[in-house]
Amino acid sequence: MSGTGGASISASGLLTATSNGTVTVRATANDGSGKYGEITITISGQTAPAIPVTSITVTGTVDATTITTNGSTLQMLDTILPANATDKTVTWTVTLDTGSATITAGGLPDGLTLSSDGQITGTPSVAGIFNFTLQASNAAGVFTRAYTIIIINLVANEAIPKPALKAWTVNSVLYVSGLTAGQPWRVLNMLGRLVYHGIAPDPSGTGESSSSSIPLSERGVYIVTDGKKALKVYN
Repeated sequence: MSGTGGASISASGLLTATSNGTVTVRATANDGSGKYGEITITISGQTAPAIPVTSITVTGTVDATTITTNGSTLQMLDTILPANATDKTVTWTVTLDTGSATITAGGLPDGLTLSSDGQITGTPSVAGIFNFTLQASNAAGVFTRAYTIIIINLVANEAIPKPALKAWTVNSVLYVSGLTAGQPWRVLNMLGRLVYHGIAPDPSGTGESSSSSIPLSERGVYIVTDGKKALKVYN
């Protein structure tokens, strides 16, 4: 067969059209005489076979790969091959980069855990102030930041048993009792910032329960801790 169209033919002479145009169909004698007959067939109404997409390349305008201004936009472009693909439409979606988070210094209180995606979950089993450094990483880089978690298991001005740590304020003076003599204790504000750090006095030299007091310069909520227990007071 020859012509501008497309078709195939079986051994029994069944012609199957594949594309529009004309084809010449010839029947040639098998006896060696060289005789043949032929006819031209016009084919129409055929749908061209779909040409599938083989590759898609995505780029930003002028090859940009970052957005650095708050709320800015970046026009994305697609290059589809082959150029004569039947359907060159695309659907745009965004997939957030995955990352990981780890604690590189300090630690979480007992009962809390950090997942790889940076979520802290659980129920703490001990009160206190816990400082730690969190390192997060993703395709954009590695980021490190220090955090403080304050665990308070009692209402304001209620002592935490064992030891009987108590704290109260009078005229902007913080009074603390139940400290372990000779051991450090601290006062922080609700932002976790250190207000005072000292050693509980031991006037008797026995290392028994001790009391202390310090002035407070600002109104607000304070956290008193001896490193084992913590409570909060209002000034």
